[in-house]
Amino acid sequence: MLAVLFRVLNERRPSLDAPDWASGSAAEDFRTAEDRLERGGTVVHTGYTKSSVYVLWRCRNLRGAGGREPAPWLLDHCVAMLDPGHRHRDPLALLVNRRGELWSPELDCSNVKCEMEHGDERWSSLLHIPLEALGVENAPHTGDRWGVNFLRVCPEMSDGPAFWTVRGA
Repeated sequence: MLAVLFRVLNERRPSLDAPDWASGSAAEDFRTAEDRLERGGTVVHTGYTKSSVYVLWRCRNLRGAGGREPAPWLLDHCVAMLDPGHRHRDPLALLVNRRGELWSPELDCSNVKCEMEHGDERWSSLLHIPLEALGVENAPHTGDRWGVNFLRVCPEMSDGPAFWTVRGA
């Protein structure tokens, strides 16, 4: 069984204000290394146009109001690991934390746009990643395979990292 996550967006740039584009398949049911369902309510939607890939994270906000913010690397954060062409070597990892700060050892983050939304219950991040930043010349076509993995680390949960994997494969 293959997961079909990437939805064709027909050149309409998605935004957090118009979430209807994210009505398709989603990556959810994130699990810890002990195979426990994570408590963070993490959901990821993905899509692409001829020139870009979009990753929308929606996460339950588990940090209480007030208090001092921890160091950036200790913040609640999500990681998208993308393997264009599904080559099984050196996937590109892109981290976004709840402040909207980006980090990647492989990508120039100045090429990635990040749109953030914060609420009492949830935080959301929409990443706009140009295909050329991924080293890809053309958008995927029907039948093309990309390897993807998604990870969330939320220190407030104390569950350790939670991963999304295709179930029933």
